[in-house]
Order: sequence, then C-alpha cells, then structure tokens
Amino acid sequence: MKNAFGKLVLGLAAAALLGFAPSASADTASMVLTGAGTNPVDGIYVGPYYATVNGVANTPIICDDFADDSYIGESYTANISSETAPSGTFFSGQQNYNAVSALAEQLFSTTSNATAAKLQYAIWYIFDPTGVTKWLTVTSPDPTLLAAAIGLANGAEAATYTAGQFSDIKIYTPNLSDPIKCGTGSCPTAPPQEFIVKTPEASTVLLLGFGLFAIGIFGRRKFAAMSAAV
Repeated sequence: MKNAFGKLVLGLAAAALLGFAPSASADTASMVLTGAGTNPVDGIYVGPYYATVNGVANTPIICDDFADDSYIGESYTANISSETAPSGTFFSGQQNYNAVSALAEQLFSTTSNATAAKLQYAIWYIFDPTGVTKWLTVTSPDPTLLAAAIGLANGAEAATYTAGQFSDIKIYTPNLSDPIKCGTGSCPTAPPQEFIVKTPEASTVLLLGFGLFAIGIFGRRKFAAMSAAV
C-alpha cells in the first residue's frame, strides 16, 4: 500500500507515542515510530525517519525495507544485529549489508533532500530491485532517480570494506513474536520495516562521560563554595 505518506504512514495514535517504553535487553530495543523525516519523493518519504528507541526520543533511523509499511505511533520490540553479523534480519548477504551501511552513513549526514532521495532509493534497491524498479517506472515514473539509485547501489555493492568499518551501524529488525501495536490496536499491515540505527562511537561515549564527570565536579565545588558563603 503506497500513498502520499509513502512507506511511513502518518496519523495513527500520535497521542500515545511517548508513553510506550517496554523493557529491553542488550540485544533488543523498544521502538516507537514518531516522525516521517523529509518531504516525500515520488510518493514515499525518504529517511532518516525518527523514533523513540529505548526511551530516547528523536533517534534518527533509516529504512532498508521497501516491501513493508510502517506507521506513526507503531510500537514494537526490535532485535538488534551488528552490520558484521546480520543474523535474524529480514534480508541476507554480508556484502549487501556492507553496502547498505555505507549508503546509510551518507544518508545520516546529508542535508540535501535530493541526495537523500538517491541514497534512500539506492538502499531500497539493494534488497528489492524489482519493487523499486516497478515503483519508479510504473507507479511514479522517475527514470532519473532510478538511474541514480541503481548507480549508487551498484557502486556500494562493488566496493571493498574492512572489518569493523561500520561498527556504529546496527540493524533493528522487528521481533514478530512480540506484540506490534498502533496505539492500543493492531496496525493496518504487518510486519513493520527493518531499520538502520547509527550508535555513538565508543570514543564519543567516553568523551561524553568525561564531560559529565567534569560538570559534576564543577557543580559540587560551586555548590560547596556557595554553602560556605552563607
């Protein structure tokens, strides 16, 4: 089902979005889809989209799944896989996930909607070339975008990648054994899409920790000085 809202469908139970935060283990995450990202291109919103992930709002996410649909307010548990070991994912092929990760890194960083469209359709093309080709030749003809997407996808597939190159990329695949809800009821279609999430590098987390530690010490010293002056 495709429409002006595209792969991420708006308007379902938005009021209940932020209240859903089920518990999750180290290899799972609670997901609530909250935003559709940029303007639709050829009838489909392109990423990044936004979600509340384990209670963290406005987390950018990128869809690698063209066949399924997702809905604003859709909540579920996702299994987390590494890009280097995409077990339990919707798709297969280590090089496919390498290529998708390389394109996703670019999509996370671009500020151009035109570039985002090319990268997003290239990601979709890698796992569903038939669906993307049909969409951009029959449903919403756009030969220029199709050619650009195919070029980017082929280039990413042909590239050589190193171990750990995308250590910050994680794959969030819906756990079909857990409830999938839109508000308090079922969603129009299932399953949700598979998403790519960019996690902070270990060095970034370490620096953030040092920063918070320094702020804490400064705050305590300032509080102690103010107490002494009273």
